Amino acid sequence: MHDYPFQKTYTSDFHKKAGQEYRRGNKDKSPEELLEDAFTEINNSLADDLMTEIMRLSATDFEHLVVHLLMNMGYGSGIDDAGMVTKAINDGGIDGIIKEDQLGFSSIYIQAKQWDPSRTVDRSSIDTFIGALTRNHAHKGLFITTAFFQVVLRPQQRQPILSLWMEGCLPN
Repeated sequence: MHDYPFQKTYTSDFHKKAGQEYRRGNKDKSPEELLEDAFTEINNSLADDLMTEIMRLSATDFEHLVVHLLMNMGYGSGIDDAGMVTKAINDGGIDGIIKEDQLGFSSIYIQAKQWDPSRTVDRSSIDTFIGALTRNHAHKGLFITTAFFQVVLRPQQRQPILSLWMEGCLPN
C-alpha cells in the first residue's frame, strides 16, 4: 500500500462555530434548510481541503493516488496486480493501467494530470491521450485531472473540480 502525505485524521473547528453562525441571520430558515446549508458548507470546505492536499502531492504520488482510488472503486477487483503506475519519464502518454480481466485482454489506460484547478483541459490534450491509446491498441481510456474539461459544443461550460473522462474512443 502506498502512503500518501495527506493521510491523516481530518479535523476542523468548523463544527464548533457552525452552530453559532447559522443561528445568526438565519432565523427564517427551517431546521432542514439550516442542515442542508451546513452540509453544503462542510462539503465545500472538505473539497477545498482535499484539493489543497492533492495539489501538494508530487506528480508520481498523484498517479499512484489515482490508480489506488480506481482500484478501491472496484476496477480490477479480484485480479492480482491489476493496477500499475507506468514509469515516471517517457511513459508514452499513459500514467497507469488497470486490468479488467484475469488474462489481461481488457485494460483501462489512465492519464492522470495534476494541473492547476483553474486550468482548462483543451482538445489537444485529449487528442494526445487518444494518440497514446491508439499506440497501445487500447479501447478504453480514462483521463483524470484536477483541472476542468472544456466541453466541445459549449466551450464556456466548465465541469466539477475532479473531472473524469471515459470513452471507448477507438473502433473495436
